[in-house]
Amino acid sequence: DFAFDDLGLTVGSEVRYASGTEDYTAQVTELKNAGCDVVVIGGVGLVVQQFAVKAVQLDFNPEVLTSNVAYNITLATGPGADWIAEHVIVAVTGTQWDGDQAVGQPEMVAALEELEGGDVTPTANAYQTGWINAALTVEILAKAIESGDMSRENLLEIATTQLGEVDDMGMAGGAYNYGSSVADRTPPHLMSFFAVNADVPAGLELIEYNYDS
Repeated sequence: DFAFDDLGLTVGSEVRYASGTEDYTAQVTELKNAGCDVVVIGGVGLVVQQFAVKAVQLDFNPEVLTSNVAYNITLATGPGADWIAEHVIVAVTGTQWDGDQAVGQPEMVAALEELEGGDVTPTANAYQTGWINAALTVEILAKAIESGDMSRENLLEIATTQLGEVDDMGMAGGAYNYGSSVADRTPPHLMSFFAVNADVPAGLELIEYNYDS
């Protein structure tokens, strides 16, 4: 609601779908009839693909925004891929798989390639999330070892009160300030935007890195 008010946008129509929906004729028709220029889709990749297929059939061509939850590489290669490549923007933190904007990205790729003994190209961006979480886990364990207390209670205490500001290595939308308590936490707020492109590794091509709204 804040974004709509702040940007002076008009809500055309808000449609819903039941879990397991395969035919989005009703939803696409309602959005088209409402004159929607931008559609935000909440759902997994299959939802985006099925929406795209129906949008092609009904000649509906809005700008579509969706999140990393919806992304896997089949969006670039599966049903409706051409329409998706032209109309869909995916909001995900970090940079594209072979990007150099985030200092942690090439480091992660190099480590994975060494582990796997060759090129590594994931089907989604979950590797970045895992890498950040692994680095955070290492930091918690290091503090616990330094204190000489590896108990569950101490690990939880460290995680909730002793982490302070954690560097995201450019991969998670900015530093995460954990503060000295859960109430003091300040999450990152930067977001990157990607086009779907089958010709780049993992299928996501960077449009804008760490956009600050």
